Order: sequence, then C-alpha cells, then structure tokens
Amino acid sequence: MKFLLCPKCGVHRFFVKKNGVNIYFYVDFGGKLVPTSQSNSDLSTVNPEEIFCSGCSWSGRAGKLVKFF
Repeated sequence: MKFLLCPKCGVHRFFVKKNGVNIYFYVDFGGKLVPTSQSNSDLSTVNPEEIFCSGCSWSGRAGKLVKFF
C-alpha cells in the first residue's frame, strides 16, 4: 500500500496528540487514516485538520500531503 508523504521531508508516518499520548498513523492516497502496526489505534476520532509529521517539524492538514517527494 502506498501512503501520502510530508511536503517538507518526505516521511510517510504522522501522529496526533490525544490525552498526552501520541497516536501514529499513515494517510493513504484516498485520504484515509491507516493505523501503524505498533499503534493499531481507533482513528475515528482523529481530526485530519491538524496532524504532525514524525520526521520533522511540519504540521498541518492531511490535504496538504503529497504523493511524490
């Protein structure tokens, strides 16, 4: 499966902070949030309008991610 990439550094893993815990996930080409095998979290309550890159300081909405870096 292919995932969208950070527009700043090209990493494909993102996270949100929920109750002091980082929840990690990927974003597929359709914009769907896919949990990592380590987190395997329920992502139904995650707001895709404010996500954070796990590789750099980028944060923003999922719509700003890119297919190619």
